[in-house]
Amino acid sequence: MLSQLEDIIDMAKKAGDAKKQAVYSLWGDDEELTSMTLELSDVEEYEAMEILEMEKESLGFYVSGHPLDEYREVLDAIDYTLSSEIEDLADGSQAMFIGKIENITEKISKKGNKFGIANIMDLHGNIELMLFENRLRELEENFDLSKPIAFKVKISKDRDFVRMNILKISNIKEAKRTKVKVEKEIQMIEEIPQSPLILSMNLMPDNAILEAFLRLLESHRGRRPLELHIKSKLADVIIESKISVSESILEEAKALGIYQQESLVVE
Repeated sequence: MLSQLEDIIDMAKKAGDAKKQAVYSLWGDDEELTSMTLELSDVEEYEAMEILEMEKESLGFYVSGHPLDEYREVLDAIDYTLSSEIEDLADGSQAMFIGKIENITEKISKKGNKFGIANIMDLHGNIELMLFENRLRELEENFDLSKPIAFKVKISKDRDFVRMNILKISNIKEAKRTKVKVEKEIQMIEEIPQSPLILSMNLMPDNAILEAFLRLLESHRGRRPLELHIKSKLADVIIESKISVSESILEEAKALGIYQQESLVVE
């Protein structure tokens, strides 16, 4: 349908013009004068990755799958760190992130040096890594940017700011042999329980919406317990889940028709 959209629109326009011309015709009621026939070609479906890219371009997120789905088995055999685990890493620790480069924004520093900011998507979300000119050149010359790439980094923490210095870039085959000294940060302060994030959705939504929502839960892990309110005409069903999410889920959930609901506070 997409590949023949221009033909469909052109035919619809011709049909509209024909109906206008037939209004004052003696044979205006004759369907042969106003009806049009368009034979659509039988074209093969897009590749799975093409569909995912179009979904991301149109909606801002993936619906029918994830670009890294075909690599899950390989990734499971590698000791790497997910983007959702950055806060747990200790200062001075090492980590290896594996993901697909969504885009690279190239910039020029005040000293006139070229560098780039790479947006890297993994199974849990996105991270940004700064690439100096030599790293940019290394990526362009030695790697296929359409496939997952592994980044071994050193973690530097300054209060709430996290800096990641790239030590090595490799493909996922080489990543299996890469040793990383990962150290988790010791939490000395007891974490204050977070209030639940309440999301409201209608009863029995489309299956595609449910599948997209489940993927959002995976990619927006956080610290707030999820409470799901399912709306119906008779009553609301409240589900207190064991899943904890981040507030970053709200915008994409809203696109699916799932909204935040404020909790009722009784004094």
